[in-house]
Amino acid sequence: MGQSFVQRLFRQVNRVLQLSGYAIRPLQSPAPVQLSAKIRHSLFLAKVLEQLHVFFAEELFFVQIGANDGKSNDPIHDFIKRYKPAGILIEPLPDIFTKLQETYSAPENEKLSFMNTAITNDGHDVQIHRIAKSFEDTYRRIYKPTANPSGISSIDRNHVKNFLKKVAPEYFQANDVENCIDTITVPGITMEVLGRDFIRRHVHFIQIDTEGYDGEIVRMILSTDTLNPEVICYEHKALTKEDRNSCEVGLAMAGHSLFHLGGDTCAVRGLAPVKPVE
Repeated sequence: MGQSFVQRLFRQVNRVLQLSGYAIRPLQSPAPVQLSAKIRHSLFLAKVLEQLHVFFAEELFFVQIGANDGKSNDPIHDFIKRYKPAGILIEPLPDIFTKLQETYSAPENEKLSFMNTAITNDGHDVQIHRIAKSFEDTYRRIYKPTANPSGISSIDRNHVKNFLKKVAPEYFQANDVENCIDTITVPGITMEVLGRDFIRRHVHFIQIDTEGYDGEIVRMILSTDTLNPEVICYEHKALTKEDRNSCEVGLAMAGHSLFHLGGDTCAVRGLAPVKPVE
């Protein structure tokens, strides 16, 4: 990533960071592993994405892994609708994949492409666990009416089980959570194949939300020669401490600085938070 992009970006987001008590500066070398600021202001990600658009313009390309329906709790939906960048959206659940395509079916989104697959280490088929369709109405009733049942689908069955028990503990004292989960098998591809055979260009931004599997996705990105994005955003709140630390160490060694946005992390190459503003 050129220094000019870093300069442009840090000027735009510096005011946002100062609201949280931090300043930023361009990095002359990869960020120290421990360098990470807790930034909770929602404008931060919006400013990062805005500056990616401004700087890279028509060249900008993104990948969203775990795109779901393209709307529900989607941190980049507004970005896509506003700037209409080129990109690939990946969603493994067939019925939710159809909804994703419908979300971006307008002709103005012609630069988007879609993949109905999961990203895996070996490229083999994989099982995805989700809230059972027969349980969806009950789930909304005992949790919240606006909840999206497919939003916690995961390769990790325990992730779904633990979430359900957490949001409705009284219900699952009397009911077996196993009866509320469906499992389907979906095709998988490796990150290497994704980059080599389907993207075949530089990726500037990757958005990840795979419900507990984000750590694996981040490590796959860092281990491939075909992807080297300026910005990687992922959900850290569902990761174990060990998994989260592994991601942060790897990203920092690759020259990224980490900004915690609530339960998410935004990793930006070439930016570093410095000491709190006096």
